[in-house]
Amino acid sequence: MQQILVIGIGAGDPEGLDIHYGAYLGTPDEILVAGPLADAAPRIRELRAKARARKGWIMDSYLLRRSDG
Repeated sequence: MQQILVIGIGAGDPEGLDIHYGAYLGTPDEILVAGPLADAAPRIRELRAKARARKGWIMDSYLLRRSDG
């Protein structure tokens, strides 16, 4: 199994990758999104932009994993 942990932005080609995204982990403002990268990316971008606008900063990370299919 290949895994890639990325801190920050930039995922490359989303084909065949799943994402496990988290922001403000362990806080009351925690945001979690998981699923196929191509499907989850628009939602993550939206949530990330809203959270940054609301709080003025963001601390996030994500794990990319090749899909089993």
